[in-house]
Amino acid sequence: MRVFTRGVDYNRESYRTKRSDRMTLPRPRVLTLIGIVLLASACANFAGISPGTPAQQIQSTFGAPGTVWKNPDGSEVWEYPLGPVGVQTYMITMGSNQAVREVHQVLSAEYLDKVRSGMSRDEVRRLIGKPRETAFFPARDEEVWTWRIQEFNFRYRRFHALFDRTTGILRSTMTINEERPDDDRRSGINRLKSASRPRGRSSPRARA
Repeated sequence: MRVFTRGVDYNRESYRTKRSDRMTLPRPRVLTLIGIVLLASACANFAGISPGTPAQQIQSTFGAPGTVWKNPDGSEVWEYPLGPVGVQTYMITMGSNQAVREVHQVLSAEYLDKVRSGMSRDEVRRLIGKPRETAFFPARDEEVWTWRIQEFNFRYRRFHALFDRTTGILRSTMTINEERPDDDRRSGINRLKSASRPRGRSSPRARA
């Protein structure tokens, strides 16, 4: 089966997808409820971090960061993605004195609006953190990164970044509504393909 989106031909057999967080669970609603409770607790803790907090205290409270980004001035950015159920990724900037300088939740409109066509993989990765899943479309020489996000504190959506796989340059972005929890076992790429059919509820978005 083929699906066309603005001249893009997605063949059902033409893509490969990988998810490090893929799990098979009998009750997705239970997983969702547990995830919401844990996520709310984690978010509250991150929101309570004050400038000047020692790096050692951050690590003892939240564990080791998923990624540490080094800056030329000697400071570091510690990345804490709250996934796969979570919809927040926190970036904690540590000064050269190994104390917190600032904390930002980057899966927000403020940061997603900064993702522009022409950016490299590294620039996108450093701006909004590790994607939830990655898929490849060989026929298009395209690599798609997906994050789960939340809008207005209640609506869950998927944010997709579409890269030229050869050059690693971002072509465009797309935001798609998420299905109800019972459908959460479907991969993000299946949602991407379903949303590409004319439904009037979402459309590809490219940023110049």
